[in-house]
Amino acid sequence: FIGHVFNNDDISFGLKLVSPGLILFSINKILLNMLNGMNYMKSHGILVSLRFILILISGSFIIFFSQSGKYLCLVFLVSEFFLMIITIYHSKTSIFKNIKIMFSKNIMKTHFSFGFKSVTGGVLSEIKLRVDVIVLGILLNDELVGIYSFSLFFAEGVYQLSIIVRKLIDPILGQNFRNGNYDKIELLSKKVKKIFTPVVFILCFVFILFYPVV
Repeated sequence: FIGHVFNNDDISFGLKLVSPGLILFSINKILLNMLNGMNYMKSHGILVSLRFILILISGSFIIFFSQSGKYLCLVFLVSEFFLMIITIYHSKTSIFKNIKIMFSKNIMKTHFSFGFKSVTGGVLSEIKLRVDVIVLGILLNDELVGIYSFSLFFAEGVYQLSIIVRKLIDPILGQNFRNGNYDKIELLSKKVKKIFTPVVFILCFVFILFYPVV
């Protein structure tokens, strides 16, 4: 059906390759967020970076062996599989030592309640970055959509800065909120805004200057 909407059979083929990777991606997202919540930021940062390194390596293999472009979707499945193996091995002592607590009835009930309430926001936050690409994919040819998607990477790079900052301060915010240290939360918020806002402003200004080149 999706391939018919975009008038491209390769999309249907690619989705079949990507689909199993979505399950692995969900597992990796949970494991990485657990490391983030436990404030193991060095491990979290290395493993997140490893995902993109694995994508680059697997994509290079496909290009090297001159496979059709539709097989590039395999990079998602392959990278998520190896990332899951490495993450599980790396996290076995820090996370899985509390496996009984993690799967206790009360903890699981709390997580399901939180997940049910937050799933809509999570889905919308991901879709909002892709709506334009989806619409253009219906209206334009693959070449033009590819050019637009490539340029979109630069904008997403700036957006990722806010994600990094959020990942860094989330454990601190959670700990202070649990302990009722609201004054510390306010001070941290002011500190982040004081540094982050001018940095983003400067980066956006630089991108505007280089827009004709891009």
